[in-house]
Amino acid sequence: MSKLNSYADALYHVKQGFLIFGLTGYTGSGCTSAARLLTRKDFIFPVEMDAESIEKKLVSEKINRELSGRPYLPFVHIEVSKLLYVLRVYFGSQVKKDDEAIVVAKKIGKLTNPQIALLKVFVDEKFEVSSAQAVKVLESYEKVTKGFGAFKNSFEKSKGQSNLNIFVKEMQDLGDNLRRYGTAFPNNETKELPDALYLVPEAIRRLIKLYRVGRSEKHFVVDAFRNPFEVEFFQRRYNEFYLVGIQRSISERHAALAKAGMSNIFIAELDKRERGKLAEGAIHKLCSQDIDECMRKANLFIENRDQEGFSLLRFRYWFGRFIALAKNPGCVPPTKDEFCMQIAVTGKHVSGCLSRRVGAAVAGSDGFVSGIGWNDPPENQVPCSLRTCQELIVNANSKLFSTYERSDEFVSAISKKPDHHQPFCFKDEYSKIKSNERYAEFTRSLHAEENALFQACRNVGQDIHGSTLYTTDRTCNLCAKKAYQLGVSRIVFVEDYTDIAIDQTIKAGYRAVVIEKFEGVLGSSYFKLYVPLMPEKDIMNIKLASQTLKSNQQ
Repeated sequence: MSKLNSYADALYHVKQGFLIFGLTGYTGSGCTSAARLLTRKDFIFPVEMDAESIEKKLVSEKINRELSGRPYLPFVHIEVSKLLYVLRVYFGSQVKKDDEAIVVAKKIGKLTNPQIALLKVFVDEKFEVSSAQAVKVLESYEKVTKGFGAFKNSFEKSKGQSNLNIFVKEMQDLGDNLRRYGTAFPNNETKELPDALYLVPEAIRRLIKLYRVGRSEKHFVVDAFRNPFEVEFFQRRYNEFYLVGIQRSISERHAALAKAGMSNIFIAELDKRERGKLAEGAIHKLCSQDIDECMRKANLFIENRDQEGFSLLRFRYWFGRFIALAKNPGCVPPTKDEFCMQIAVTGKHVSGCLSRRVGAAVAGSDGFVSGIGWNDPPENQVPCSLRTCQELIVNANSKLFSTYERSDEFVSAISKKPDHHQPFCFKDEYSKIKSNERYAEFTRSLHAEENALFQACRNVGQDIHGSTLYTTDRTCNLCAKKAYQLGVSRIVFVEDYTDIAIDQTIKAGYRAVVIEKFEGVLGSSYFKLYVPLMPEKDIMNIKLASQTLKSNQQ
C-alpha cells in the first residue's frame, strides 16, 4: 500500500525527511541559542524584518506558506561538548576509573558499569545496532550527560582563573587529545594516531544514527563544529547537511563572555586558540580548533545582533527561510546580497594565492554587478601557485620571476627550502630574509577589492558612487581607503578582520558608509537550495493534476 497520497507528495518526498544543521562560531557567538530555538516544538514561523520592502514581505509570506504546509519537526540538539564528556567517561572507565567525569556521571546519572560499557559503540571499529540496542545506548548516553553540568562546576578557581576558564580549557584539551591520540588520557608514551582524526566526527555521526534508528528522529542540529576537518567529514558524507556560521561582533561577544565570568586575559587566549594560533606545528593545527577555517566552509550565515529580542527574531527568520528552501528548493529567489556575494565567492577560487583566497564584487544601486576581483598578481604576471622553487633555482625565467627574485640573495634563500618542487610565498620568504620583519606591502598580489574596484571603474566608465562592495574578507585599510575615495556607500563582508580599517578609515568624515556582515546562502548550497527540482509551473500543474485525480477517485 502506498504511503504517499499523490504524485505531488512523491515529488518532494526525498526532501521531507533527513536534515542536519551544523553550527559554527566563536564561543559567545550564540550557537547554543540558535540550537535551542530549533529544538522548540512551538517554533514560530518567521516574520519579515524589513517592513519597508514589499518584495521582502511577499517572500516572507511565501516562506510562511511553505512552512505551515507541513508539521514542524523539532530538531534533536547534538551538543559536541557533551559528547566529548561522554567519550571522556568511556575512556576513563578503561584507564582512569577515579576520574572526576566518571564520579559525577555515576552520582548524578545513577550510571552503572554495564551502561558505561555500552558507550563503546562510539569508538568501536564496527558499528551495527538494532533499534532495541540503539534505545539502550541512548539511555546510557543521556544518563551520562546529566552529570555534565556538575562536572562543569567541579573545577575550582586557580591562580586567578575562574572555574569557567579552567573548564573551557579542559574541554579544548580533551577535543585535541581525542583527535590527535585517539584517547582522552594520553601520556608521555602515547603516540600520535592519524586514524584518530576521524574519532570525533564519527562519534557525532553514530549518535545521529542512534537517534534515527532508536527514536526515528529526522532533524538534527550539531552545536558546534570548531575543527574544519570535522566539517569536511560531514559535508562530504551527507547531502542534506548545511553548516551555519553564527557571526557576532567581537565587542559584543567579549562582553557576553566577561558577563559569564571569563577574565579578559583568558578571553584573549581563547580567541587565539579558536583561531588555531596556539597550535604547535602542522599536525597539532590539524587536530585543533580553527574557527576561521570552519567559517570559510560555512554554507549559511546569520548575524547575531546584540539587541533585546532581535537576535531571536533574526534566527527565526533565517532558519525558517533555510528550512523552507531545504524542503522545497527554489521556493523563493536569492536576495541581492546572496547573488552578489556568490559571484564574489566564485571569483575567489580563481586566485593563485598560497595563503588565502579572497573574492570581491562591486554592484551598483540597481543591483547589477560592474566589477569582479580576486587576489592575484597584476595582469601578465604569474601567480605564486604556478611557480616552483625548482624553476627559480635551475632555470629562472624572467617572465615568471622578478629581477629581485632572480638575485643571488633570494635564490640562495630559496635553495635552502626542503622541497624544491613546491611553490613558495614571496612575502613569507622575503620576511625571513629580512629577519622576520613584516613586509605586507611586498605581497605580489593586488587585493580582491582593488581588482573589483578597478574593473568596476573601467566597465562603468564613470564614478561608482552609491555602489556596494561585496568581499569574502572584511576589507583591509588599503582597500578601505580606495573604497571610500571612490564613493562606495555600503560594504558587505563574510569573514572578519582584526585591524582598525573600518573604525579608522570608513567611519570617518562627513559621508557615512554602511558596514554589514553577510547573511544568507553561499557556495555549493546556493545551487542546492535555489535550483528548483523542476520549473515552478510544472510543479503547479502536477499539484493540480494530483488534486483532480484525488477528487475523481472520491
